[in-house]
Amino acid sequence: MYLVSALLALSIVATLTKFHLMQSIPTVVKQVLLVFAFGFAAPNEINGILNAWTLLFSVAWSLAYEWMFYLLLPLALLFSRGIGLVILLAAASVFIAAFSTSSVEWYFIAGIVSAAIIRRNPMKIVHFLRGHLAAALGIISLAVAIFGFDSAYGLQPAVPLFVFFLIIVGGNTLWGLLASRAARLLGMVSYSIYLLHSMVLFIFFRMTDGRALGIFAFWFAVAVAGIFIVLLSTLTYRVVEYPFLQRRYPDWLSGIGTR
Repeated sequence: MYLVSALLALSIVATLTKFHLMQSIPTVVKQVLLVFAFGFAAPNEINGILNAWTLLFSVAWSLAYEWMFYLLLPLALLFSRGIGLVILLAAASVFIAAFSTSSVEWYFIAGIVSAAIIRRNPMKIVHFLRGHLAAALGIISLAVAIFGFDSAYGLQPAVPLFVFFLIIVGGNTLWGLLASRAARLLGMVSYSIYLLHSMVLFIFFRMTDGRALGIFAFWFAVAVAGIFIVLLSTLTYRVVEYPFLQRRYPDWLSGIGTR
């Protein structure tokens, strides 16, 4: 799906430049190759359009963190239990506090801690996490994270979001909301939404000149764009993602998780 969305973004750039080369062939080739770097690098411009990649594919930066996480999994497994996990989390926290420029890594720490809590205390904590009090606490924590901070990137906003995340992964459906058909659909196509929404919003506001819209017209355009994003993402999930999810893996690969 990443490759499909990257090709779609490049197609938009080609359309904006009317399929003319605005820069030298070597320069454009280098920029296109950076597009397929899976977030580890990104071009400042594409065929003469400044910030094209940021505008069309603003989420690609997070893929580098995902790949680093996957590559570090073998090492993380060595510290996945007992005191080893505590040491790993403490060391990671020190490095994040000292060297991180975005603080987004705190959310990986939150995810690891949530998994450890759920795995080690299934009966004691999960029962509480699935209750009405936890649901209310989750809503309050989410509100604090959204309205209490200027940015979501930092240790302070990560704390209430961690509380909300822990409650959700503990099985709380927020009074059935997250178990509804609509929520399950959005979850199923969420990766396509994640990859495609920037492009759709870019096209919508380029067509409508979003800066000139009034408040009502602006949010109406956002709502229409949102509906279109979900419909497009549902299509790409069915056509692109679903066939790969149904593929059979070799026996030697499919058996790794059961050994």
